[in-house]
Amino acid sequence: MTLSIANILILFALYAFLLADIFAISFHKPHLRWFIGKSELMPILALFYWCNAPEVNPFIMAALFFGWIGDLFLLKKEKTVYFLAGTAAFLIGHIFYILTFAKISNFYKNVPPFAWLILAVGIVLLFAAYFIVLQYKKIMILPGLIYYSAVIFLNFTIACCHSHLNQTAFTVTLLGSLLFLISDSLLALRSIAKKLPPHTPLIILTYVPAQFLLIM
Repeated sequence: MTLSIANILILFALYAFLLADIFAISFHKPHLRWFIGKSELMPILALFYWCNAPEVNPFIMAALFFGWIGDLFLLKKEKTVYFLAGTAAFLIGHIFYILTFAKISNFYKNVPPFAWLILAVGIVLLFAAYFIVLQYKKIMILPGLIYYSAVIFLNFTIACCHSHLNQTAFTVTLLGSLLFLISDSLLALRSIAKKLPPHTPLIILTYVPAQFLLIM
């Protein structure tokens, strides 16, 4: 990535809309997120990726597109149908990310030991997620477990890229996938278990960096 004028403007726009979204969340202005917040973030990231990728990967563009669709559904009032639709859109986006990094990993050849550790920890988290959803919103059990499994498998897939990426690229990408796992866990704690305040900015503060690092 070069610090061209175009990149500076795009990153400034991303930062400005992220701050606007945090303002809208913190001051209980959900309608603003449709115009000067969350709804603009994924298109800006897609533009950044398009301008900087040596070769544009259509799977990454598709992942960002479905992330955007998921964002729009989650901006709706917190009804189960919108939450399920958003979850489905994010699931498709994760599948595109998994396909992208599975190809980079040469389809899981030479899996490093720590990748299995990440998978094992992920399975433990999956069981924890099951009991949380079972306690609070049973209708979300199947879609929630399918989605969370995809998030965990994305982390495993990226860990398998260890010998196929340079150290910096690998570290940045793995951090992005871990942030996605944290962001989705926070979302579940807020929207399903109701353990976080509805107006917490923690979710967007982990979600946007996660997407940004994944496309780097």
